Amino acid sequence: ALQSATLLSSLGRFRKTGYRVLVGPSRKSFIAELAPNRGGELPAADDRLGGTAAAVAICVAAGVDAVRVHDVHVMSQLVRFGQALRDSGEGPS
Repeated sequence: ALQSATLLSSLGRFRKTGYRVLVGPSRKSFIAELAPNRGGELPAADDRLGGTAAAVAICVAAGVDAVRVHDVHVMSQLVRFGQALRDSGEGPS
């Protein structure tokens, strides 16, 4: 899980290589490990939408070229919103 978190936090370095960057964080186990349920149990794959959304938002902010997800409708809205915010110059600094 920590390796996946490190990769997500280092996406800018991958972008600088000039290669296209694809990230597939959707429902992955590292999301469950980094964000277990309140009782400490790991959420099932179908219950990782929030973590997936957070990972996709990080990807959008980093400017990755594509993300692979299961919940296409929800994530496409997130991507469009995030890109609009990022491109407006009013995003987080």
